Amino acid sequence: GRPTGEHTTLMRDLRSQLREALRERVRATTEAVEEARRVNAALVEHRSVSPSTPFFPSPRRVLIVEDDQHQSTPLAEILRHDLRVEVDVASTIAEARAHANVRHYGVVICDLGLPDGTGVDLCDYLRESRGACGAAVVIVTGTSSDHAQIKRKCGAWAIIPKPYNPQTLTMLVREFIG
Repeated sequence: GRPTGEHTTLMRDLRSQLREALRERVRATTEAVEEARRVNAALVEHRSVSPSTPFFPSPRRVLIVEDDQHQSTPLAEILRHDLRVEVDVASTIAEARAHANVRHYGVVICDLGLPDGTGVDLCDYLRESRGACGAAVVIVTGTSSDHAQIKRKCGAWAIIPKPYNPQTLTMLVREFIG
């Protein structure tokens, strides 16, 4: 059906947040790419790696951190099918950390309340993790907490209240990965 006025306003606000976040992510990613090139050049110079060794995060890989399989499974399938991205799913912070230690992500979609901590805890870890270098973080939450404060604490790209429409998240991911 036709979007309601509230839906249109939400989408306009999300697009505005997205544009602002994208500008910051482009700056951060550009800096990360420049640093990666410097590191890669130094490693090649010292013959630690071959010149063809990739060092860059994959914008086409998404990590979903959600303890409710009824939400994570359909979202993962939609992202894989509609956007043709690689998707990993974790149900705890420990699983998410394990994924981030071995893979690079362009987007991380994270529930705020997890069995072994909060999405804020995970964001702190991801900011310091090579696997999330330049990743856009989207927080989904069923709480009525101060979303602006959570966004600042996490450095999140967007906060999406639950229940959410998986297509809304798909649109946000599509905007980020191009």
